[in-house]
Amino acid sequence: MSRETDTWIFNIGPSNWEVCANGPTDSSIHPEEYLGQPCHGIRVDANKSPEGLEEGDLVLVRESPGGVRGIWRYLDKQNIKGVSQELWSDSDYEWMLYCEALERDLSEPYSEDWEALGDAIGAKPEAAQSQIRGAVSNLSTPLKREYLTQLLTEVDLSNTAGDAIIESLTSLDDWPEILNSSANADEAPYYWVNQTSKIHHIEEEILEAPVRTKEPTHDISRLSPGDTVFHYSGGKIIGYSSVSGTRSIHWDSTESEQKKKLRQRVQVDLTQFERPLLFREVFEVLAADADQISNYPVHDSGLNSGYLFNLTREAGEYLRAEGTEWEPHPLVKSFHDSGDGSVYVCSFNPSDHLTIHRRGAVLLWRGKKSVWERISKGDVVLFHAKNEEDRANGTAEHVPAGLIGGGVVNSKSIKRERWGLDEADDLGNPYLLNLEKLYTTADIDRLALNRPVFTLTQSEFEAEFDALMDGCLPWTTANEIANRINGKGLASRSFSKVDASFNTLVDLLEALTEEMRPQLQHLEPPEELPGMLPHPSDGFQVPNSLKRRLGDVGQLIFYGPPGTGKTFTATELARQWVYSRTDTPTDTQVQTVTFHPSVSYEDFVEGLTATKSSGEDAVTYKYEAGTFKEIYEEARDAYERTDGDEPPRYVLIIDEINRGNVPQILGELISLLESDKRLDEPQQTSVQAAHSGEKLTLPPNLYIIGTMNTADQSIALIDAAIRRRFSFHPFPPDTQVIIEKSSLLNPDKDDIDTLAEESSITPKSLLARSIKAIETLNERIVDGDPGRGQRLGHTYLMGVKDTTDICDTWQFDILPLLEEYYFGNVDRLRADLLTNDDDDEPVADVLFDTNTGEVRPEIQPSEIYSALGEIVGIQSSDDSSDVINED
Repeated sequence: MSRETDTWIFNIGPSNWEVCANGPTDSSIHPEEYLGQPCHGIRVDANKSPEGLEEGDLVLVRESPGGVRGIWRYLDKQNIKGVSQELWSDSDYEWMLYCEALERDLSEPYSEDWEALGDAIGAKPEAAQSQIRGAVSNLSTPLKREYLTQLLTEVDLSNTAGDAIIESLTSLDDWPEILNSSANADEAPYYWVNQTSKIHHIEEEILEAPVRTKEPTHDISRLSPGDTVFHYSGGKIIGYSSVSGTRSIHWDSTESEQKKKLRQRVQVDLTQFERPLLFREVFEVLAADADQISNYPVHDSGLNSGYLFNLTREAGEYLRAEGTEWEPHPLVKSFHDSGDGSVYVCSFNPSDHLTIHRRGAVLLWRGKKSVWERISKGDVVLFHAKNEEDRANGTAEHVPAGLIGGGVVNSKSIKRERWGLDEADDLGNPYLLNLEKLYTTADIDRLALNRPVFTLTQSEFEAEFDALMDGCLPWTTANEIANRINGKGLASRSFSKVDASFNTLVDLLEALTEEMRPQLQHLEPPEELPGMLPHPSDGFQVPNSLKRRLGDVGQLIFYGPPGTGKTFTATELARQWVYSRTDTPTDTQVQTVTFHPSVSYEDFVEGLTATKSSGEDAVTYKYEAGTFKEIYEEARDAYERTDGDEPPRYVLIIDEINRGNVPQILGELISLLESDKRLDEPQQTSVQAAHSGEKLTLPPNLYIIGTMNTADQSIALIDAAIRRRFSFHPFPPDTQVIIEKSSLLNPDKDDIDTLAEESSITPKSLLARSIKAIETLNERIVDGDPGRGQRLGHTYLMGVKDTTDICDTWQFDILPLLEEYYFGNVDRLRADLLTNDDDDEPVADVLFDTNTGEVRPEIQPSEIYSALGEIVGIQSSDDSSDVINED
């Protein structure tokens, strides 16, 4: 048999189908690599010869007489004469044909279109059937063309089978043309496409249809570059496209992702109408041409089903004239281009919206965390301002509530600063929706965007509220639009999602922004604004002497051992000092810097920074303000803005001031620290900054509080110039603070001495014994080598809640500190601190390893309790000291 093509037909009877499809299993007869692969057995005669088959040939496997049930690839053959009973009861099969399964077994056999197959060879259907009779037949070129075309267009194929058919079919020069050769769809002046099911094709600017030979409305091959196609979707003609390419054919996955069909595609350039044309508004005009051209989209009572239709020249020109190119608002276009997003409405107080305008972010409170987590990049938030402020800074008059703009979500974050009017005591709105596009109807020129909302006076707030609401879209109008487009109004409860399909959301946004467009303008919030300074802690009173000295001198230094509350007191004093003059200060009015050996003048005051110019090799230098100069400039500007009133106060806290080289860091500023040399004082003095030469004069509203840790005795190194300009205040250990502040103790009822002598371990008794032990150890530290500056601070025991907290404090904080004081010399430590006067015998041996000098690991609570008792001279009874009671 002569070879004509690479495509073959195997006919297998129903009784043999399963064994052939599943393949051989006996390795003694069949090559191991073909076990489990489909196969076919044949007798050799004139109609059943395996000659001509070559490895890789495509095989269409028919379950005779039902139709094509499998698609295989031929691999090899083997003579099995005499052993064929392994698969069949017959013994006269001579050849076994081994194949690879591309589509082992279709879910349903495909019944061929015999009439089309007969037409392919110019004969009757019976003639086509006769050409594929027998166990093995190769297909002539006309039959191959038609067979493969039918399979591609009518059968869901696996990727592998589909690719194999394409490979075989593309050996024919005219294969793309045959896919629509029988559609006979006429060309037309204009075209109409229904794009209701695959909306994303509109944004992708493509037309796509399945490849079928008998469906004219899927014949997009008739489109040529330059043709105009009108797009119908969701009851509207949304625009038109100009065809920019010729048809291409590709495979497209179905829903299962395991099957795919051949599809045809044409690239287009889309122009959307500014206002889509409603089908019901243009139907009457379009229907008038229904009889003038074939394959028309409209009939006398509605729209025809299908994909691609012809339009008359009159209909196409009418649609072009009625529609204008779509120029959506950037807010709408951004959402539209996302392809899949949500729209939310935030119904907030005016102060919240003024904050959004300044920060470029929507603030959500803790109760909205789950909502915040669901929001995605590209979602849109509409701003609904209430008609009054229902908390701080209330407005004087009521104005109609309404929409004042919106924004597109770019990212989400959690803020640490206090921005809202009600956040001074509590960070109540931590969840942020950061907006990349923000549009507002407010009169931007009347908003002081460079100032936080909480700094506005009542009159300033009312003026900004008026500016915010001047161009708003009334809430009643917004809801009328929402009802017309979505069938229901907008929710006005704090923060809510608009329930609608994506296309409806686009239409709704378009309608709302169109109503707001005359006033709607893009807003660029400031890059950075300060937050609100947290309120001072409730119940903590800074001594009046410290406030008095800060006002008199301007600079204080708190010094003392570790853990005595120096930094805490400095922070509280700074906040109370600032709040005493300003109701809502910014967090930039209290700033903290920590000195250490590597801090320099350039870090603290000013230095030079090098920057490489973009696209150039040149390096430019500029002066960059340090921490001090930043707060100095802000304090000076605030002072100069004050007209007869007390200026707002600014405080710089320098933690661990003695760890830096103070004279080198401060430089010429030392000369300015005296109160009578400040701005507008009798001895006002100015100095020039070392690098920029800028004239510096300290304003009287800038204060400095430093803290010093005396454990390393570096306070002795502070020179006279610094001492003369700072007021020094000692912070010794004060265990009475523990008694008064601890949640475990009642200072009016609990006697520390009595509690410390209890035999059972409770949080109270352990804390009481710890207090007594710290007092005893501090007395011995003062008398021994460490000295007064290395006493144990009381704050180590502040905030402990149970025995575990207290034991951990000794294990990991206090004992390692003592070990450090004595440089690991446990013998000296025991002699100075852990020896009672009455017998000179060491106590509390359980706390330190006598061999290594290190704190013992995993000290048990009973061991700590007993050791603390020994330090203060309390003997624990052997039978009760290990009882732990957390009650």
